[in-house]
Amino acid sequence: MLAMGASKSWPEILENFTGENKLESQAMLDFFQPLYNWLKMENLARGYPVGW
Repeated sequence: MLAMGASKSWPEILENFTGENKLESQAMLDFFQPLYNWLKMENLARGYPVGW
């Protein structure tokens, strides 16, 4: 896969491997949602400031 990157565009390579030529983040967001919820509650419970 990486070797093809030198001669083909990433959408072409993605389509060869997955059958799709675009990326979507929803599956990753769904996967990490429980962790995000837990971190929010931990920060709130411990009084940690959130932000820069």
